[in-house]
Amino acid sequence: MLNKIKTVLCSAVLALAIANPSIAMELKEGTDYQVITADVTKDTDVRVYFSFRCWHCATMDATYAEVAQQLPDNVCVKKVPVFNPNDQLDILYAKGLAVAEEHNKDKQYTHAMFEALKSNHAPQCLNTLTEFFAKELDIEPLVFQKQFLAPKTNDKLNRYLADSNTMNINAVPVVIVGNQYQLLPKRVSSFKEYKDLLEMIVKKNLETSV
Repeated sequence: MLNKIKTVLCSAVLALAIANPSIAMELKEGTDYQVITADVTKDTDVRVYFSFRCWHCATMDATYAEVAQQLPDNVCVKKVPVFNPNDQLDILYAKGLAVAEEHNKDKQYTHAMFEALKSNHAPQCLNTLTEFFAKELDIEPLVFQKQFLAPKTNDKLNRYLADSNTMNINAVPVVIVGNQYQLLPKRVSSFKEYKDLLEMIVKKNLETSV
């Protein structure tokens, strides 16, 4: 599955030297966002579909964390890992995220894991992931392993897969607001404009949800 995943973050976001027109005050469908047609319940959350094997996702991770701090209290940024269910490392990292979420440390986990992957020091098995959680997230080994092996964590893993399939996610990173609007950063030329666009789409979603 991951071999088919293409990293599709607009090159203008990553190559900031490329000059593109600034985002207009009025959002344009097909340029700034596209409407989600999947039969899903609308809400106020921002979902970031990503892969730990995607370096564009790693680059944008800090941006999503920054945006999360600036959003209204009723808007949450949720990470949804896109992974190969037949790849043991993919499963290891995705289950790690599920445990981190139980402790409200998902953003801390993704940041630490991307850094570990970048330096080629990422955990390779349950034991090293246990040590990683103790060091980076301050979660006791016995607590971590109990949660990691719990049926609840496997259920969450299945929900990650179902979510990605329902939304037909075949590229990462993908940002979907309120299960209603997918971000299309076609007109941005900086990380700031990217954050501004995301905040504008969040506002649009809140207005249409009233």
